[in-house]
Amino acid sequence: IMRFLFYATPIIYGLKDIDTNKHLPSILHDLYAINPMTGVIALYRAGFFPTELHWNPVIASAIGSVIILVAGWWVFVRFEPAVLKEI
Repeated sequence: IMRFLFYATPIIYGLKDIDTNKHLPSILHDLYAINPMTGVIALYRAGFFPTELHWNPVIASAIGSVIILVAGWWVFVRFEPAVLKEI
């Protein structure tokens, strides 16, 4: 999944290219929208192309990052005693 999201990250093409492409299935648009790296790369692209700044992927990336952080913290707290016991 991470490798697919890495290759689906918009580095050369922008959000406008995905939104205007009517030949792509709608599921690809949805996967593109939930890719957490889309917002990060969109902020980098905004430094070079200020007119291409879209806040929706940036907000989605921030929310996704917080969700991943909380899930990682929960897994760490849950499995820390078992890992320490094995060490």
